[in-house]
Amino acid sequence: MHHGAVNMHSLVRFARLGFFVGAFAALPKFAIAQKPGSPADSAKDCKQAAKEVSKGHPVKKLSSAYLTISSCGATGASALASAIAAYAYETDPTIIDAFMSVVDNWRDSSIMAAAMQLASNAAATPTARVFGVRHLLVLAHPYAHYGFAGLISGETTAANPDGGSTTVSTCGQLMRGEGTDRIGAPLPSDYLARIQTTLSALASSGSTPDFVRNAARCL
Repeated sequence: MHHGAVNMHSLVRFARLGFFVGAFAALPKFAIAQKPGSPADSAKDCKQAAKEVSKGHPVKKLSSAYLTISSCGATGASALASAIAAYAYETDPTIIDAFMSVVDNWRDSSIMAAAMQLASNAAATPTARVFGVRHLLVLAHPYAHYGFAGLISGETTAANPDGGSTTVSTCGQLMRGEGTDRIGAPLPSDYLARIQTTLSALASSGSTPDFVRNAARCL
């Protein structure tokens, strides 16, 4: 098995921080739209926030920058895309999820490319790669939310009383509200085909870690 360095302690921390992650991801929808200041001030704020965010620092240490970046269009998306690579070797799902929950609110070509690269990066941790896969899944299914635990669990098969069996997917989709997406550079016209090709390759490759393979099969 290639499950990577995820242990029960990390998963418990992940569950306990679920409320924080969900609440933070929702903040940009309300907090930024009313920000006062001239266009010049906004451009300056975006430039500074992008500089900080692109370094990949944890969300909780730069919460104001992450809030600002949500109103910065392509500039914000580019900063987030640059930051994705900084999480490639992270093993704690709580840390990656706090960041990727912000990223998953965006539909942007540079972010999609960065997520695709992370998902396919054999040198990255399986945990990080799962979150790359998750972003691609969210692009394909905009109103679905995928929990980490469900993504990595794969399918389960249970025996039926009649001697047959039932296979159940544990992808853990939950519907999310409308109006959460932030737009940067337009997605490629064939983005769905690219996502399908990437995830199909991950799901069928024998060298793909189990966590990542299970997540890729959720498309």
